[in-house]
Amino acid sequence: MMRFNKELLRDEERTVGRFDSRYKGIDSNVSGSRSEHDPSFSEIVAPITTTLNHYLRHELNYTNDKHYNIMGGVHPWDFNAKNAYTSITHKFAQAINKNTHMKIFIASGLYDLATPYFATEYTFSHMSLKKEQFENIEFKYYQAGHMMYLHKPSLKKINGDINLFITKCVD
Repeated sequence: MMRFNKELLRDEERTVGRFDSRYKGIDSNVSGSRSEHDPSFSEIVAPITTTLNHYLRHELNYTNDKHYNIMGGVHPWDFNAKNAYTSITHKFAQAINKNTHMKIFIASGLYDLATPYFATEYTFSHMSLKKEQFENIEFKYYQAGHMMYLHKPSLKKINGDINLFITKCVD
């Protein structure tokens, strides 16, 4: 993925974000094989960290001396998937088989390269679910990246979609 992010706009001497490919970045090493940073993450890390720290200290009156990492620094991150991707597909299929009334809402950002939207559809279509089980799964797509709530039109749309989904589930 990092190579793709670097290659896509190499001729413009730009890179694209992994979390949201609409974000463009500049690399000082144009000839390199990987991006120096994820522009979609670099753009949001400071405001989100600042907001959270302000909320913790001034709204909740919580303080400590620990360093807060918005992402990263959470190692060891071990799901027994050494040198592989973690998959919970089999556990999801078990849960759906045990609870035939389970409803699932899946939100995907069209510009998300971290969790590509078609990968989710592909995964669910290969779970050997029955037609009636698959009918309990609702896929929604947003003109955003991985963090749809950062794109105001997508935030508004996902809020409405989730409210409608919950309303349908409790009726």
